[in-house]
Amino acid sequence: MHIVRSRFPLFFYRRLVLVVGIGVFAALLLGLRLVQLTVVEGEALRQAAERSIRRDQFLPTWRGSITDRNGLVLAEDRASWDLGLPFSVLSGRWANERATEQAMDSMGRDAWGMLSPEVQGELILERVPSWNALVEQLYEGICAHTGLERQELDRRIDGIRQSISRMIAHVHDRQRSAFEAIQDSTTLDVFRPRPIAEELESHVLVSGLDDEVVFRLRRFTQALQEEADSRLDGGGSGDLELVEFFDSGRRSRPFGGSLVTIDRSSFPRALRSDEPLELLVTGIGDHILGTTRTDVRAEDVKRRPFRDASTGSVLDLGGYRPGLDSIGVRGVEASMEDRLRGTRGIESRNLETNEVTRQAHVPGEDIRLTIDWKLQAEIQALLDPRTGLARVQQYHVGWTDGAPNPTRLPLGTPLDGSVVVLDVETGEILAMVSSPTFTEGLAMDRGDRTTHAPFLHRAVEATCPPGSIVKPLVYVAAATDGVIAVDERIECTGHFLPNKTDRLRCWIYKSYGATHGSPDEPLDATAAIQNSCNIFFYEIGQRMGLERLAGWYRRWGLDDPLRTGLAYEREIEVTRDGVTGWETRSFGESGGMVPDPSTVPAGGRGGESIMLGIGQGRLTWTPLQAANAYAMLARGGGISDAYLIAEDWFDDGRRSGSLNLDPEACRRALEGLRLTIEDSQGTGNNLRYPDGRDPIFDISGVRVWGKTGTATAPARRVDVNGDGILSDAPPDERKMGLDHAWFVGLAGDRVDDRPRYAVAVLLEYGGSGGRVSGPLAAEVIRALVRHGYLQGDSFDDMSTGGAS
Repeated sequence: MHIVRSRFPLFFYRRLVLVVGIGVFAALLLGLRLVQLTVVEGEALRQAAERSIRRDQFLPTWRGSITDRNGLVLAEDRASWDLGLPFSVLSGRWANERATEQAMDSMGRDAWGMLSPEVQGELILERVPSWNALVEQLYEGICAHTGLERQELDRRIDGIRQSISRMIAHVHDRQRSAFEAIQDSTTLDVFRPRPIAEELESHVLVSGLDDEVVFRLRRFTQALQEEADSRLDGGGSGDLELVEFFDSGRRSRPFGGSLVTIDRSSFPRALRSDEPLELLVTGIGDHILGTTRTDVRAEDVKRRPFRDASTGSVLDLGGYRPGLDSIGVRGVEASMEDRLRGTRGIESRNLETNEVTRQAHVPGEDIRLTIDWKLQAEIQALLDPRTGLARVQQYHVGWTDGAPNPTRLPLGTPLDGSVVVLDVETGEILAMVSSPTFTEGLAMDRGDRTTHAPFLHRAVEATCPPGSIVKPLVYVAAATDGVIAVDERIECTGHFLPNKTDRLRCWIYKSYGATHGSPDEPLDATAAIQNSCNIFFYEIGQRMGLERLAGWYRRWGLDDPLRTGLAYEREIEVTRDGVTGWETRSFGESGGMVPDPSTVPAGGRGGESIMLGIGQGRLTWTPLQAANAYAMLARGGGISDAYLIAEDWFDDGRRSGSLNLDPEACRRALEGLRLTIEDSQGTGNNLRYPDGRDPIFDISGVRVWGKTGTATAPARRVDVNGDGILSDAPPDERKMGLDHAWFVGLAGDRVDDRPRYAVAVLLEYGGSGGRVSGPLAAEVIRALVRHGYLQGDSFDDMSTGGAS
């Protein structure tokens, strides 16, 4: 008995220690689980719990309007409706859930629980086709009432399915990884994925519906909803509606087309008429405004996601989510996307307390442009081939002894081109026209679209060799740097290389075997600009050297976009060598090209600088850059680069300061530009006919300073067979030896003799700058008088011409 008593306490304490140990271990497990729930999964669980008792409804916003300088509304959202379907309907889950509910109703809830899973599955599968047929009726009805092609509807549905499926897979992978990380310390042994928010929402399939269409669709979908409800004993097909309609906006462009009256009384002879020409022009300024699309793409979601891909929480009410939306893809609609877009509102309802919280939407910002839309419309009409100014004409090449000279392209061939008009003092862009227009391109067949590139905004995206129009800029740069004296004279010898008469020739020597001036009276800068003497500028190019000359071209605004308000960047998904990745690309504006001296072999730098002296070689710019450079010349070097957005907040890294040009050199350059137009020997003075000459710029009360340019162009290609490929092989055409026709100049009233507007005109493959682009430029300047920008001698001309 004594031994037993002595062991009893030991046995008791051992059991006590065991019990305490088990308790501590259990507490430790509970603690770990608590850490998991509160720390590891706490935020996700909290959000999931909140979502389970909260219903969010997103409130629509609308894009800001775009107006011209005078307040004319060019693009705006108009009230409309969007049609959306729940993801459960799009994914097929809704049909499976309704079939399950219908099968349970048919058997009774108690009996259903007694069936094996196999039998339950068979009963469900029997009913799925009828629910799928109901969804199919829904799809067909949507197409019938909206006019949407079924193939397009299926494409949109597939796009949403794929996008949401990728998001689900991504989120569930993260959920699974988090679960596996704490699996040893949890009592759960099976991973149960939680649905993401996009699975519980409706996604827009059709946008921009008017009230009448929505009324018919509501009646149609209500009938389908009643059919679905009648199949279930409970009298309802679930809390989810088959279709949802959202207040929305449809992008409208009220002045995309206008009737324009053209005064032809001052046109070249073959086109002249006292009878005004009325043209209905379409797609006015569509390259400037741009377009919007409604399908949300991967790059949109990547750039500005609506939800956090890992948690499903809302990141940005202005962000993008799968489905349909309004997204700018070109022009101002794209470059100003984040300002125009606005942000959605949100209304949240707590299902337990019925409390409603609301965050109002924020509409997009309105944006005013510097463009004068009526001036833009008239210039677009002037550039339309129907006026004849942008077609190959006989006066482009002239006559010899009364016989017409041959044209390089057939008479009547339309010429693609562009026109830019700038305010010299401010840099504001008053007009920026590109032909063909985007709208015209949509109506072209594949061959014409490939040949004419109508979707290219030629004024800011098409880079071409400048040719002789850079000569005043080259002279002023050289004089400012002291490379040439402002009053220095250089003899025109006809050919730059003494012993080689077949290369580096002046245009007058090449055409007529003659020279400008004489050995006794060499040319000064004014005469060299007036006569566009190549020898004078070959000499300047050689003296300046490649590095110095390239640097000056960059100072004039080449080699980098001017940042007018059209430039933007986007990340694009690309695949190379089987590897898919993202690349950042720039859109909207081009900077042209200036040669990098470090990439030019030492033996070729001399020749390159000589060619750059006359605007040839590895040098390109846009019509906008040309007008901008001439505006800088008119300001004596003051930098106020061209811009399109007339808002106080707009800057976008635009340049400022001054080039500090030599004032006397600027004066002499402007005098040369004036004589180019006003002197009978100037290259922009007249059109020649068998019986005499007609002045080009005979505009009463207006002074014009201008330079013509005939720039060597790359081969002109035509997609004859319409296969969308420009081939060197027949039947496609490839024509060499053509020139681009340039005119760049300044215009002002004679009363103050001050340049007020810069004008650039480019007609591609037109030939002579003076004879081809000159007459069009003259009509553009007359339009400036008609619209009140220039006074001229009288306001009588303002009664004719213009857009309505």
